Amino acid sequence: MTSIRWRRANRRALDEFMAAHPGTIVVFWHERLFAMPYLWPSRHALCALQSTHADGRMMAACIRRFGVGTIWGSSNRSALSGLRGMMRALDEGRSVAITPDGPRGPACIAAHGAVALARLSGRPILPLSWSASSCWRAGGWDRMMIPKPFSRGRLVMGPLIHVSGDAPDHARVIYRAKAGIRRGAIRWNNTGGGLRHR
Repeated sequence: MTSIRWRRANRRALDEFMAAHPGTIVVFWHERLFAMPYLWPSRHALCALQSTHADGRMMAACIRRFGVGTIWGSSNRSALSGLRGMMRALDEGRSVAITPDGPRGPACIAAHGAVALARLSGRPILPLSWSASSCWRAGGWDRMMIPKPFSRGRLVMGPLIHVSGDAPDHARVIYRAKAGIRRGAIRWNNTGGGLRHR
C-alpha cells in the first residue's frame, strides 16, 4: 500500500469535520473494503462490526494493525448486540464503519443497517470511496478491489447525509450518498485528479 501514490480529496474538510463531530457513521461499498483501514486517518477513532466466526476474527486482527477497533456482532443472530455496540461506540465519540451491501451482498445494493442506525442514533452518515489507476479484482460476491503496487489512488468524501425520522427509504438515502461521491470524483477529475470513479 505504501508504494501507491495516494491523494485524499477534501482531506482538510474531513479532519475538521471529524474533530468537530466525533461519532459519525462512515459508509462505503464492500468492494472498497481492502484499502479503507489504511486510508482512514488514524487520529480519528473508528470501529467496525465483525462476526465472531473465523473470517470475522481474521478481519478484526487485520484492521487492528491500522488502529480500527472491532464491535462483535452480525447481521443475523447477534444483530441486537451489534446494534447496541455501535450505539455505544457512537455515544463514546467513536465513528462506526458500515458496508451497506455487506456481509453477503448483493454487491452495491444497500441493506437497511446504516440508515436504521442513523435514525436511532441521530448521527450523520459520511460516504467515502476510493479508486486506483490499476486494480486487481478478487473472486467472491463483491469482486473486491485490490490496488496494484505503484498505481495512483485517491480517497473521495461525499456530502454528509442527515437521516430524519421521516426520511425516504434506505436505498434512496444510500443512492444519494453514492451520487454525491460520483460528483466529488468528477470535480476531482476536472481539477487534475486524473482518475475515474465508477
